[in-house]
Amino acid sequence: MKLFQSNEKRKREDKMLERKRIETRPDILGGKPIIKGTRISVEFINELFLDGWDVEKIFNNYPQLTKEGALIAVRYASKKVIDWSIRNKKGTIG
Repeated sequence: MKLFQSNEKRKREDKMLERKRIETRPDILGGKPIIKGTRISVEFINELFLDGWDVEKIFNNYPQLTKEGALIAVRYASKKVIDWSIRNKKGTIG
């Protein structure tokens, strides 16, 4: 039972952290999720990683981005993909 509670606590903490660092605003990038305080979308950060950029290259090119912001963007996008997969009852992506 304790394992379940700590997992639930972690989920709540993750959600709070996302709310602090990720936002959607209709006036910025058409409402796509962005990293707060920037015009950098969650989608864009993930595309950079998928294109083979490492953290150092991202930070050198986008100094306004924080490590925490980049990591939260990746986690946020991963959760959205998993949620989409579950809603569409697909076991794998692709």
